[in-house]
Formats: sequence, structure tokens, C-alpha cells
Amino acid sequence: MSLRCTKSGAAVAGVAVVIGVSLVAPGGAAAASHPQPRSHARVGTHYAVNRPVCAHLARPGQATCFAVRHVETSKQHPGAQAFTVDASYPTAPDGIGLTPGDLAVAYQFDPDSPIGASQTVAIVDAYNDPAIAADLAAFDEEYQIKADGVNVGETADSFTVVGQTGSPTALPPDDRKGWSGEEALDVEAVRGVCHQCRIILVETNDDYDKNLVKGVAAAVKLGATEISNSYGGPEGPASSFGSHARQVYRQHYNHPGVVITASTGDDGWYSWDEVNSLDGHRSAESPNLPSSLPNVVAVGGTALHLTSGATRKSESVWNTNGPGNRRGVAYGQGLGATGGGCSVMYKAFGWQRGISGFSKTGCGKHRLAADVSAVGDPNTGYGVYDSYDCGHGCDLAPGFWGTIGGTSLSSPVIAAMWALAGGAGGVDYPTMSLYGHVNKAKSSVYDVITGGNSWCGGQRHSACAKGVGHLIGQPKASPNDLQVKKRYLGTLDCGFKPRSSSTVAVKNNRQCNAASGFDGPSGVGAPNGVGAFTPLVIHAGISHGAAIAKAKTAFAITGDPFPGATWVKGRWDFGDGSTGGGAAPKHEYRKAGIYTVTLTNATDSYGNLSGDPTTITVTVKK
Repeated sequence: MSLRCTKSGAAVAGVAVVIGVSLVAPGGAAAASHPQPRSHARVGTHYAVNRPVCAHLARPGQATCFAVRHVETSKQHPGAQAFTVDASYPTAPDGIGLTPGDLAVAYQFDPDSPIGASQTVAIVDAYNDPAIAADLAAFDEEYQIKADGVNVGETADSFTVVGQTGSPTALPPDDRKGWSGEEALDVEAVRGVCHQCRIILVETNDDYDKNLVKGVAAAVKLGATEISNSYGGPEGPASSFGSHARQVYRQHYNHPGVVITASTGDDGWYSWDEVNSLDGHRSAESPNLPSSLPNVVAVGGTALHLTSGATRKSESVWNTNGPGNRRGVAYGQGLGATGGGCSVMYKAFGWQRGISGFSKTGCGKHRLAADVSAVGDPNTGYGVYDSYDCGHGCDLAPGFWGTIGGTSLSSPVIAAMWALAGGAGGVDYPTMSLYGHVNKAKSSVYDVITGGNSWCGGQRHSACAKGVGHLIGQPKASPNDLQVKKRYLGTLDCGFKPRSSSTVAVKNNRQCNAASGFDGPSGVGAPNGVGAFTPLVIHAGISHGAAIAKAKTAFAITGDPFPGATWVKGRWDFGDGSTGGGAAPKHEYRKAGIYTVTLTNATDSYGNLSGDPTTITVTVKK
């Protein structure tokens, strides 16, 4: 086995002569030109194995990181999977990973936007990586990333490492469980997306929930405007959580006005991919916390395919095993897929329930992860420099460039893009802005319509049933009825009834299958510029019926962009000396004339207040 990498000491900038790549900012404006390595993706079919960076399974009350290392290998290697490179675009020094410039061009943002200078992106991870500052400096030098005219790595306050109390002098024990690879990915992903952002890495004492939530609290206390969490563990059966425990856990991530992103996980819908290990695991039948919390931004993973100019050719749901889980069965191992599913513990906010397509997910009133998605497939992952420890089960010498993906990449990318958009901007729950923008204009995101994150991987119901039947010697079967050694494997696909002898399709199956508009694996879609992340301030409008003298005229507040919202109140000045309240008042004008009607303090059912007074003129005839 061989990993295409560059092993080096401190001098990484000399890997290759660099060339300029023109970035494109939102709205079509040319962004700053940044040097890129001369290395380019090799067109053709390649083979790789993907390995979790952290120990794969989390115990109750514990989390695992969701970083996955891409290891290129030969076709003959056990478990090797084929992946295709369609176009030759600039890559990281390892020859595979995407570069900061690739992401900027594909997702249409300006990494040097001055807006980033006002933002502080925090990253919460477990254990200490003693080489993280040096690794970030090497990454900055490779891509000549600068802030305020100097190398970012030389700016004293551009990057800070603290422990879970917020102190830079009380750091946890050095990592021995793979989290250092996660930290390198997170920090370099944020730096690559937002050059001007200040970064705080919060290292917690271990990977248990009780300490990870302390890391989140420390980040908020230190003034973080965005917090990325690339870790998690299954919610578990609802019966295993008391109502008090679930609410306490939720409150640790409830910080209104702060963008808190969380990865949905790397084992597919309800973590079904764990069954491929065939060593006693089964579907978790629940999504991962903290991404399933309604007050965080749940981020799913995609497979991003680029043209030779690094523009987006296509983007689909990341599912290495689909369709029909042929690879997982053949290799007897979980190969990775973006996570998600309907929460068994938490209800969705109204703006998610109200988005077009949610009613077809089958989640009822429950929260569905994801909200939004970004590149996560390790085969289209990100070039990372790591000189401390390449992760769980890795035997490579330290000091190398490698490609890392998983939804651990997706979360910091979205957090940093949100920073480029100015953060929450006073909106308590930033997903409200996201769903509001998409509700107004679908072009604010790229609609991911291909694939799925369940056993069938977006494959047609009939084809998947036939394939499962072939595995067990029947004409057709449901993946949800599969057993190993007479042990039920759990619910593996949302398109089939759970543990049913019938293979009749479940009608509302968007919770694990991509579709036009909102769906579970990708949420509202992938970034198309930063417009969908900008704070959305509402501006009320006024509609009115025919105005006739000595007759009541009906007024109403209009223009709320948020899905599921209704106007509940406002203050009205009808222009004839009379005032009123409510969302849809009626008023009688007693004299003919032209009147100016003014609406102030218009408030919707989510508590949003319209930004400016609204006026119209009404003509009252005799």
C-alpha cells in the first residue's frame, strides 16, 4: 500500500513551483489570485481505501471524530475501491486532495473577503496536538495565505489554542487516539476557506460529551462567532434518555446568535453502515448527536466533482457503498456514507418543517439532519499537512501531506463560509436565515439531487429489492429484514417498511434519498456562494382590499420569507388619525381622499421583527 504524500520537515513551500489560479467571488466578481501547486489531478480510474482517523465507534456518552483518511492503493489490495478523476485540476502536494483554491472556485466565494476579519471561528476537538501551530504555519506557507499583509502564521492573535476552560496554559494530554489528524483537518479547512478569520482551537480533556460541551462553552465565552464540531455519537433509543438529560444536553449547544455547525457522521442514515463490519454491530436507528439538535446547523457530506478549471461539474450524496451496498457486502467493512436521519428525541423548528419537501421525508414533526452539505467524500477530500500523528491505525512517518475527508471536512467548510457571510448577524438560530434564503430563491444553493445515504444509496426501490433478494436467494427482499446469524441488523433503508415481510415502498422516503429541493442527506443543498448564509432581515409588506367610502377595508402584513412563519402583530397608523394593531386589521374610512398607511413593529410567529416601517397610499373614493 502506498499513500501519495510529501514527507518533509519544516520547509513545505518548496514542494513545487506555483501558478496562479483566479478565484471567483459571489456575484461573478474576480477574487484575489492565490498560488497553487503545479501538481494536478491525474485523470482516470484510481483505487483507494478509506480509514477513519479516530477509533471508529463511540460508547454511550462519548464521541468519535468524523475524519476519514484517503489512502491510495492498488486495485489488488483487499477492500480497494475504484474512484474516477474526470478532469485535471490543481491539487494539494499529495496529488489527490482539493486545495483552498479548488474550494473557492467550486463554491464561489472570496477567501480574502474583509468580512472574515470580524469573525472568530472556534473548533472543538479532543486532546492536544502539540504540532498544530507549526502545521498551520506550513499550510499557510504552502498556499502563501496572508492576513493584514503578513503571513497568517506570524500573526500573534490569528490562531489560538486553549484547553476546555479557555486557558492557553491548561491544555489536555497529547493525543493518542487519532484526534490530532482531525485537528489538522479542521484548522486548515477553516484557514483555507477564510483567510482573515481568527481561529480558536479548543482542546478538551478527552472525547466524552461532558468535556466536549465544556469546550463549546469556552468557545462562546472567548467570543466565537462560529463553532465547528466534527464529532458525534448516535442518539440511541429514546427510552435510554430521560427528558431531563436530553434537554440538558441540548442546552449546551444552545447559544443564540452563534453559528454552531456539527457533522452528521460517516456511517450513513441511522449509522446503518456499521453492520458491514459483521462483528455484532447493527444500525443505530437514530442520527448522531450533536448534529440532530434542532438549534445547530447539521452538515452532511457530498462527493464533489470538478472540471479542469476547478468549477463544479457535479455534486452528489456521499455514499461509498451505494447503490445497493454492493461494496460493503463484498468487503465486509463499512466504507463510509454521510449520516443523518429523523431524530428520535427532538422536534424540528418550524422553518425546517415548513420548507418545501419536508413533508415527504416521513419525519412528521421531528428534526431531520442534515440542514446543508459540503464536500465530505474522502475520494474528493482536502489536502492536509500533519506532522504529529496521521491517525488511528496509521503507520506512516510524521510530516506528510495527505487527503482527508468525511463530514469532519464538511462542518468546518460551512462554518468558515458562514463567517465569510458575516456570521449569524443577530439572528438567534442561523438555520432560519439559511432556510429563509432558500425559500426565497433556490439558486442560493446548489441542489444535490443524486444518490442517498442508506443501504440502497438512492437506487430505485425495485432494483434494490432485487439486489437484496439476490444476496439471500430470493426474488426480492427488503434490506430491513436482513439478519446475520439470526440477528436482526436493524433499519437500513428509509424506502422500505421496518422489519416487514413486504417490500412495498415507503412513500415518504426523502429522509435518506436525494431529491429536488430539500432532502435528508443533503438538506437544502451545497453552497453556491455565501448568499444563503448571510443574515436574513425581514421587511414586511402590506396588502389591502378595495377601499370604499364608509366601508371597512382589510389590510394584511405580507412578505415573510421564513418557511412556516405567520405574521402575528403590528402597529398601524391608517393616516386618518386612527391606529390599530394585529396582523390583518380592518379599518373604515369615513371620508374620501388619499391616505398614507404606516406599519411598524411587524412581528412574525418566530419573533422576528421587520426592520423598517412600511408605508402605502390608499385612495378612498366617494
